[in-house]
Amino acid sequence: MFGANSGFVKSSQDCRITKPHRNIYGAMTSPAPRKSIPIGQLVVLGVMLLIFVLGAAPGYLKGSWAWQSAPPVAALKQMQQIPRLGLDLPGWETIKQEQAQIAGQTWSAQTIVAQADSGVEPGTNLLVLVHPQLDPKDKPKVEWTNIQGHFRWTEDQISRITLAAPQGNAKLKARLLRGWTQENTYGLLEWYALPNQGTPKPGDWFWRDRKAQLQGDRTPWMAVMVMQPMEPLGDIDELRDNFTTVAPQVQAAIDQVFTVAS
Repeated sequence: MFGANSGFVKSSQDCRITKPHRNIYGAMTSPAPRKSIPIGQLVVLGVMLLIFVLGAAPGYLKGSWAWQSAPPVAALKQMQQIPRLGLDLPGWETIKQEQAQIAGQTWSAQTIVAQADSGVEPGTNLLVLVHPQLDPKDKPKVEWTNIQGHFRWTEDQISRITLAAPQGNAKLKARLLRGWTQENTYGLLEWYALPNQGTPKPGDWFWRDRKAQLQGDRTPWMAVMVMQPMEPLGDIDELRDNFTTVAPQVQAAIDQVFTVAS
């Protein structure tokens, strides 16, 4: 009934008399009370230790360390050509493609027109902006903020769409929104294209790339924005079907770039 854990019975250690100690100046002192570490800090330290072990152990076993040199990006050379050449999009005619500098980043600006076999009403004009990874150290960061600042538009009617990726069981997730100024209104769809997958969140690339590095590989990425002019302050849902049709086609073209390099 009154066991050792009940609080009513003290252990022999609890009853010991602790002798005072003398410090270096000869003064009498008592041992400092022990401070317990909050559970939250222990959890954080545990997660950091796990990440360190997972990242360092394979390199240690191979005689190298992850921070000495990251694995190469297999698709880097192919991605470096995208700003100059654009994407190959079957069912669409490219009427203009140029390399563009937007907020200090290099993009491919490709104006395309829907043909009969595009799945979109023929004659529909879209602008496809693609910013590929150009250096092994490049990371997806603030591309959407840079775009917004460059065009100086207001963003609203923001939502997420989830589509089946062109290959495999992965998903193509993108951010659908409207951007408008006093002169123009655009429907916008934006995502980071990863191999056989799309996501609007740069953090998703980080974890996938980290996992790939543990296996001696890297995860390439491209930032994608598809733009379509629309009626002044029109409803973005009017363009939803067009975007859900063209997004997998753009992703498939990017996957082809990744596949050729693998």
